[in-house]
Amino acid sequence: MPDDRSIGGAFDFQFTPSHEDASRVRQEARRFLDASGVPSPVAVDVELIIAELVTNAVEQEPTMPVRLDVVIADGAIYVSVANRSVDDSAIELPGSADGSIDGVLADRGRGLQIVSALADGVWVHGDGEWTSVRCLKWFDQSSG
Repeated sequence: MPDDRSIGGAFDFQFTPSHEDASRVRQEARRFLDASGVPSPVAVDVELIIAELVTNAVEQEPTMPVRLDVVIADGAIYVSVANRSVDDSAIELPGSADGSIDGVLADRGRGLQIVSALADGVWVHGDGEWTSVRCLKWFDQSSG
């Protein structure tokens, strides 16, 4: 079994926007986290982050593909959930000018509130083709 310093890897998956596929990809991502040696409490948090973001992506644009990327490196887990046709202005993240979340959503966005509470950073990024919500979650590699 590898030591904790070797925790790392990547998981990426593109899927059709359905709740069934969203559930399946969330479960596969959790298996990836477990197989990568991510401590269980952290894996539970990241699984919930993924569930919320994937559900938002499916509901936001139900006709276009959704992409989930999870990268584990250097004591951090990076999660990105992207829609192909949504521009970054369509995603309402409350917060400061630097894009980090520090406010409260009134009518919608409960899932994003959950994500911001669990993640150590949340940002929106658009490249003209894909728009993604990206998260960072730090963890102690020695506690696995």
